[in-house]
Amino acid sequence: MVITIKGKFERKIVIRSILIAVIPIIISYGIFLYDRTTSINESIRENLYTIAFTVSNIDKVGEKLYKKENDMTIQKIAKKYVDNVDNADIIVIADIDGRKYSHNDVSQIGDIFIGKDKKDVLEKGTAYYAVTEGSIGVTLRRFEPVFYHNKRVGFVMVGKYNSNVKWLTWETQILYCLLLIIIILATLVFSRYFVKGIKESMLNMEPEEIARLYKEKKIIIDTISDGIIALDNNNNVVEINENCSILFEDFSLERVLKKVKPYLESTEVIKMREIRINGNNLFVTINPIYEQGKYLGKVIIFTDKKGIKKIAKEITGVDEIVKDLRASIHEFKNKLHVILGLINIEEYDVARKYIRSTQKTQESNYQKYSYIEDYYIRAMITSRQLMAKEKNIKFSISEDSCLYEKHGPICNDDLITILGNLIENAFEACVCENNDNKEVKVILKEDDEKIYIEVIDNGVPIPFDIKEKIFQRGVSSKNTNKKNSGIGLYLIKTKVELHEGIINLKEEENKKRFIITLFKEER
Repeated sequence: MVITIKGKFERKIVIRSILIAVIPIIISYGIFLYDRTTSINESIRENLYTIAFTVSNIDKVGEKLYKKENDMTIQKIAKKYVDNVDNADIIVIADIDGRKYSHNDVSQIGDIFIGKDKKDVLEKGTAYYAVTEGSIGVTLRRFEPVFYHNKRVGFVMVGKYNSNVKWLTWETQILYCLLLIIIILATLVFSRYFVKGIKESMLNMEPEEIARLYKEKKIIIDTISDGIIALDNNNNVVEINENCSILFEDFSLERVLKKVKPYLESTEVIKMREIRINGNNLFVTINPIYEQGKYLGKVIIFTDKKGIKKIAKEITGVDEIVKDLRASIHEFKNKLHVILGLINIEEYDVARKYIRSTQKTQESNYQKYSYIEDYYIRAMITSRQLMAKEKNIKFSISEDSCLYEKHGPICNDDLITILGNLIENAFEACVCENNDNKEVKVILKEDDEKIYIEVIDNGVPIPFDIKEKIFQRGVSSKNTNKKNSGIGLYLIKTKVELHEGIINLKEEENKKRFIITLFKEER
């Protein structure tokens, strides 16, 4: 009969059933074997003592040892005991010099007893047990001194071979092993059929698989930033993730379902439909779920419109564009006010000259950055020039700078995000520095393989305690409690990583350099 154990759950049940049955047997086996072994050893020791004591008190033995007559008389006496007593495998009788008068191997009679364990019985006349490697193997020995007319004349050693001692416990061990095997086989058979019924009720899945699937599902839906509500085929709620309570202030499931009820009656997919719940604008997506053509329910996904707008701003760099427009509008308004004032005081010639001067300045700026072929970057640099003027910062672009109109896989928005935030941070660092010679310099270089950006400023240095984490989101060197502080360098880092680029920060005396290299091809 071959019994196969397939799954972990089935294996656990079978193993535990076996353990329940086998552990008590193993414990009782250990206790019994220990008791049996101890009893055997004690019995052997008692027998060895009795035989050794008896032989040592035989007058003929003492007389022959005293007279040193090795005429095989002692050998006959010893052999008689070895042949008729179960627990004595060997009897050695030796005189006071250690010379043997009896031995199982007759050829050794007359030889000196070489065992080191003879010392105490010869020198002190003491009786004792010893376990020693002899000429025929490991032996449990009993030494007894031999006296003749109160004079020590030799000793008797009665031994039991260790292999024979071990053999006495084998019958018990074999019996218990057979019993153990029978119990294990019986337990295997019964537990196998017992667990089969349990597995069928669990769809043949392991408990760990069921628990893992539930935990994974819970973790996944709770870590999604959108709100998720799952419905069964009767539109009853079966799952709600934690972000629903974050998206909706004073979350009410009844109110939310009432708002989306018109969409639940349809079996069509609803994609990013804008709705308003509790004063919040949200996008709702509703996906029906089918399995083998059978309708199982729906999943409703709520996405915060504010979050989408924020992501869109970060991706497109629209914030930087807005800054540029504001700077340009501000400058344009100032010039209009000057022109309007001149017209009001009827200084028409001065107004004409001011308009021509402004036009020439604009043309000069256009020519000044003509090596920047990207119109968006050029417009941004122009607006940053105006901002620098207001902040009393010397802003310059290196004369050998170069930037193409198109940048291959690197889009204008990414460059605007990177360059705009670097310049903005440089301006803020300069404003915070008590220095009359505030300066920000930009170096731009581009070839067919990469774009090199470097922004240098002499503003306040980056604090040492945040230097290692300056590119993390929310980490800022500015003393501000603004909600969106610590975003600029994080956005720069994400854009650099997007293009597998390199970003370095070098600090020199009174200056710091942000150096960025973007690669046009994947590395």
